Amino acid sequence: MKRLLLFTILFHTAFLAIAQYDSWSKAVALTDSVNLNSNPDIFVGDSCTLMFYEKKSDSNSLSTIYYRDIENMGDEKLLFGDSLIEYQSPKVLGVWYDSRWIIYTSSRTGHSEIHGLSINNDGTFGKNLTLYETDHAIQLSKSDNYLLWESNGAIFTSRLLKQVDTLLLGNVVRLDSGNCLNPRSKESTIYYQKKEQDSLHIYYCELDSVPDYWSDPFPVDTTGNCLNMNVNLYSEGGWLDGEAQIIWEKQGRLFYYNKYMDTIQQVAISWRQDSLAYQPAIQTYTMPRGMDNYFVSFASTINGNREIFAFYHYFKNSQSKTECLSDNSMDNSFPNFYLGWRGPNSFFCEVYLLNIWETRTFSHGSYLNMAKKNIALCGSVEENGLKQQIVKAAPNPFTTNTTIKFYQTCNKPVSLIFLSISGKTIRHAVIQHPQFGWNSIIWQPGIDIPPGIYIIRLLQEGKSESIKVVKKASY
Repeated sequence: MKRLLLFTILFHTAFLAIAQYDSWSKAVALTDSVNLNSNPDIFVGDSCTLMFYEKKSDSNSLSTIYYRDIENMGDEKLLFGDSLIEYQSPKVLGVWYDSRWIIYTSSRTGHSEIHGLSINNDGTFGKNLTLYETDHAIQLSKSDNYLLWESNGAIFTSRLLKQVDTLLLGNVVRLDSGNCLNPRSKESTIYYQKKEQDSLHIYYCELDSVPDYWSDPFPVDTTGNCLNMNVNLYSEGGWLDGEAQIIWEKQGRLFYYNKYMDTIQQVAISWRQDSLAYQPAIQTYTMPRGMDNYFVSFASTINGNREIFAFYHYFKNSQSKTECLSDNSMDNSFPNFYLGWRGPNSFFCEVYLLNIWETRTFSHGSYLNMAKKNIALCGSVEENGLKQQIVKAAPNPFTTNTTIKFYQTCNKPVSLIFLSISGKTIRHAVIQHPQFGWNSIIWQPGIDIPPGIYIIRLLQEGKSESIKVVKKASY
């Protein structure tokens, strides 16, 4: 789970900019088109955005793992490759944590392993550890707090134990067995698909309050053939987050699961009624002012070509739009969303979506394409070059608590709003009579607030300013 703390104080001459509804950028090729490139995942660092992905020379060759800085458009670089070993399923673990790892698998005949490679915020690599071994093939899935994989038709999970500069697995738990595949996690819920009577159905297991104790499987959709299930991984907070946790396709129509109501609903998108939609991805986002938005991407066949489309809906102004992102007259498939942020300093933060998909060429190669959309702009802007209020946090990053200091020239009430990156309010404090000069408040988030980046906003008489702070994992 990701958290961002936005602390906002706006000066007399400043303003807060939020909600940048840009169109999607033009598609950009991220890899070569001669080899087979697939299965990407994204790492957002301090000044780089690394994409990790699989690369094969042809369908019969062994997979290797490459990476590329797609923010600065650096060269493609080999991370793992061997003439006898296959490397697959690179997954970025702890995307929002100060301690991050690249989890991947290696396999040779009759033997498979799960590994963890530590990665620093500047994009450099550290320790490479072996976490798990088995005699069966392994397919990793995206998760944060728990490692999640499918092996020999069974779904397994294990709690991740971070200790100083190392990573260990807790107890390995088998959730279900027999024709299971495609496990996906959303906080304390694991969804997966299971083949029953020649159709794929969807189930989930929930984590109990006791560590490593998972519920028996609950059915989500056991009617028809449920294909290409995907999870709303990054978003958290807002009513949309619980209403649309997973999305899937069935007979060319898209559906999502409302976990709050335990109901299945068809995705209402502004789209041609005679066209079918496949391979969906979904992302919800709650703006700092409480505006719920959702984005859906999917593939659809137009004039004989499968293209990638993206639909969004902003509930604040009921604005909706569907855009074609690929439009390259080729076979495009498997779009996925990745959430990132960037800011030149502590007082400015841009939140954006990346949509990355595969494109098949006429020469039987495949390359990865990307489009970007800015979805939020948070920060303060000066007009006179003078700041009448000052805010800072120390220590930053912190482990257990940090002291927020702000400078006041009047004693009118001040509100401190602590926010996650998705805009969910974590805490709201009011100082009725701040003193002239420096004021301070200690923020000590509990264990229910995970490590990550946060935003704190300070409001006074409609003016605000923000800073970012980082909570580190405590070992």
